[in-house]
Amino acid sequence: MRVTKVSSIFSSDLFKYTIYVAGLFILLFLVLECFFRWIVPAPEFPERALDTTYDVYKFEPNQEGLYTRGRLIEAKAEWIINNEGWNSEKEYVKGAHIIPIIGDSYVQTLFFNPENHLYNLFQEADPVHDYYAFGIQGASLSQYLNILKYTVTQFDVDSAIIVIDEKDIIESITNLSSMPRNMQLKIKGDEIQEVPPTYFEHPLRQFIKNFATFRYFYMNFEFQLDVGNAKVHKSKKVIKKADGKKQQAVNYIIDEMLKIKPDLVLCFILDADRKAIYKGEEKENSDYYPYFKNYHDNERVVLLDLQDTLQNHYQKYQQKFELSESDHHWNLPTYKLIVNKTIADFVEK
Repeated sequence: MRVTKVSSIFSSDLFKYTIYVAGLFILLFLVLECFFRWIVPAPEFPERALDTTYDVYKFEPNQEGLYTRGRLIEAKAEWIINNEGWNSEKEYVKGAHIIPIIGDSYVQTLFFNPENHLYNLFQEADPVHDYYAFGIQGASLSQYLNILKYTVTQFDVDSAIIVIDEKDIIESITNLSSMPRNMQLKIKGDEIQEVPPTYFEHPLRQFIKNFATFRYFYMNFEFQLDVGNAKVHKSKKVIKKADGKKQQAVNYIIDEMLKIKPDLVLCFILDADRKAIYKGEEKENSDYYPYFKNYHDNERVVLLDLQDTLQNHYQKYQQKFELSESDHHWNLPTYKLIVNKTIADFVEK
């Protein structure tokens, strides 16, 4: 009797080669994971959460981690998320008399160790008052309204400092950008509608965050691809023609802020046009000032326009204000300069 040998796919050369290659990739990935966790550590990011009571987007409380910047880790900093879900080593006491500092990543400051956080710089320069930071990356001017409501409700607040930087205004308007993590304004003619934030972490983004290799190439190597909840802006042409909507948004937000509490005083720190400063173009005001100038004479609103301050400083010292060429956040000397100006022109007055 003749027996026919049946070949199996599992014993084929192609299958063996596939297993061999897959094994090499897995081994390489494990080596890279170890390398980017302990040798050249990739940045870690705190888990985020939406406080549905106030529609405030912040962090899950009580976390710690390491933030790194640059391909060869030119800088690193520890971050500590406190009991209230903000990047601060200080535990927040509800009902405490404070001056809140509200903003986006400029206030969040994951890139500095706690001793150099903005609230600590204020605290060191002015030990009389108690400063709490409420910063979250990607927040907009409209979202600052919700954060201010939260701070006034949870703490004893008579005055607040709000940092305004690039895109804070356009990211407040649904007509100009898509920022579902923020409360935004839908503007149609003279009608303005508040659109509450929605929390959604894209599964792919959540998956990537679990692996140091992906985090390194995404952040340190700057091979970035926005996935889910990305900042989607309209074209520059559309945004340029939307000055009317931007003015409506600023007026609405500030008016709503002033309604939160009688006699509440607001200090807006307006970032300078740093590109113009480096080019030697002298400007009287920042690009944001025209939208806020209606409140120049309001006794409950203080406008700290940084254009003149940073302009004079650069002309004198020829020192740039950024962390690096690729990271446009203020560096530590600039933060200290701004803190001193704010205390002199706002807090002490």
